[in-house]
Amino acid sequence: MRLRSAVTLLTLGASPLVAQTWPVDEGTFVVAKAGAQSFTESFKIKHGPGGLITATGSQTAGSQLTTTSLTTDSLGTPMQYDLRVTKSGALALKVHATATGPRRFTASSTAATGEDGMKEYPLAAGHSVILEPGLLHQLFFLPLGGRNGRVEILEPGAARVSNAVVTLKGLDNIRIGGKSMTANRYSLTGLAAEADFWVDNQGRLLRVDIPSQGLSATREEPPR
Repeated sequence: MRLRSAVTLLTLGASPLVAQTWPVDEGTFVVAKAGAQSFTESFKIKHGPGGLITATGSQTAGSQLTTTSLTTDSLGTPMQYDLRVTKSGALALKVHATATGPRRFTASSTAATGEDGMKEYPLAAGHSVILEPGLLHQLFFLPLGGRNGRVEILEPGAARVSNAVVTLKGLDNIRIGGKSMTANRYSLTGLAAEADFWVDNQGRLLRVDIPSQGLSATREEPPR
């Protein structure tokens, strides 16, 4: 019922809902990766009526710019999603996806070649989340609702679905912008790029490590 209600709200009242939001988190990750130049990923996450959550992100890595906008229910189940990737200013990929029912998520895409595609994904409320490879801020959605266990990962940009496991590892002390902070440490396993990530007691994503890629991402400054 929650998923069906959220779909109805997006369909019938998208503009008013966007206007009636309040901030959850905003920040910028500085990302260091072995054998590559560091890059940045900025994001904003907001709550809206009906438990909706909207996250927008912008990642700049060399000549590639990736922008996203994702709206979910309170458990991170995707309702609407837009992804755009440009390289040296030229369109490389564009994806638009929408929940078309309580169990379906439909994506249309346009690639640099001009080819259009469409794919339908199964959708399970409370179990399906979007996590594109390399987009760090989307890890925010994994622990929502106390999730700890199996999760279905939708990757509309890569046009695939994967299964993974989210595990709460316990509390850690980490440093963000020179400040010591206590955070919950999670692991994400079952994907090609397994990750550890740290979330504070307000659900704000602080740090991400992907050991297989030699990647470590830390916020420029602590959340406020």
